[in-house]
Amino acid sequence: ILKASQEIKEDVNLHLGKNIKPAVVIGTMCASREVILKEGTKKELKMLKNTLKLGKVPFVGFYSFGEIGSKIGQACKFNHMTANVFLLYDKLITDLPK
Repeated sequence: ILKASQEIKEDVNLHLGKNIKPAVVIGTMCASREVILKEGTKKELKMLKNTLKLGKVPFVGFYSFGEIGSKIGQACKFNHMTANVFLLYDKLITDLPK
């Protein structure tokens, strides 16, 4: 995430087609990251929150053990040392102003 915060923001904005704040953000981080990065995980989360300009949007999360997933257009696979970010909105994308 140290290098990917901006990429995450761009992916979200591209997918939504607009820059809006979520109602809540949920993050999961591979437990291996904590073991390897130690205090660096706090830096990662702070950088992500600043890059996404979340302000006072609630950000909760937990550690996980092995992740399965993909980015848009890529094959689904088992990943290691990942961090996942889920942005939840209080409106449907179709209800947002165009």
